[in-house]
Formats: sequence, structure tokens, C-alpha cells
Amino acid sequence: MDEDKLKKNRGVVDTYFMALENKKTDVLAEILAVDVWKKVPYAPAGFPKDIKGAEAVIAHYQKMLSQFTQVLLTRHIYSTESEDIFFAQFTGIFTKASGDEYRNHYVVKFKLRDYVVIEYDEYFDPIVMAKEFGYKLD
Repeated sequence: MDEDKLKKNRGVVDTYFMALENKKTDVLAEILAVDVWKKVPYAPAGFPKDIKGAEAVIAHYQKMLSQFTQVLLTRHIYSTESEDIFFAQFTGIFTKASGDEYRNHYVVKFKLRDYVVIEYDEYFDPIVMAKEFGYKLD
């Protein structure tokens, strides 16, 4: 295993989380492949299950992050036998302008190529999200 590549890629994954916490979508533009694919297989109806391309992913995050005054993502990042694949488990605490919080638990898989994210698979509790934001469950 290439330890230097592993360390650099782990840094990319950590940067992804820091960009979301700081609502810096311009930083995401630096670490997402042009053809990145974000998959959210258990998303409730009305929430995108597939977002393809860096511009679309960034626009999605800009819209989502604009709803919150603060984002805290307490995370644990796990490497695999491949220095290009990582898993992360995290709790998201999203504070609204009203002061109310939306919390959910996530497991995500990152796949990287040439030190940029090419795939991002996100799993969370869709029931919690649907109740909080008025989405319908299939």
C-alpha cells in the first residue's frame, strides 16, 4: 500500500467534511472530479438519489447549506485495503436560523482518483429526514 497516497487521500476526505462545516463550496470545487457522482440510495421521495457532475453536486450543497446557520459533522474516517476508498461514519448536527437542530446519523463511502472524489455514496435515516423536512417516504 502506498502510505503517502493514503495520507493525501485521507486529507481530501477530511477537507470534504471541513468544507461542508464551513459552508465553503468553493473548496469542494477543488476536491471533486468534474464527473463526480453522489449517490443517496435511501433518500425520501423528492430528494435527489443521484447527482452527477461537480457543478450539480456543488449546487445541491449550496442549496442545502443555505438552510442552516451552523453545521457540525462529528466523524470517524476509516481507510480500506485500497488507498482510494474510504468510509466515514458521522453525526450531522445542523442548526437552523430558528435555533432548532436537525440531527441524523450517516455512513458514507468515498472513492477517489488522482486525489479528487469521483464517487460519494451517502446512507442516513430517511425517516428522520422526511419528518424534519416534509418529504414523503416511498
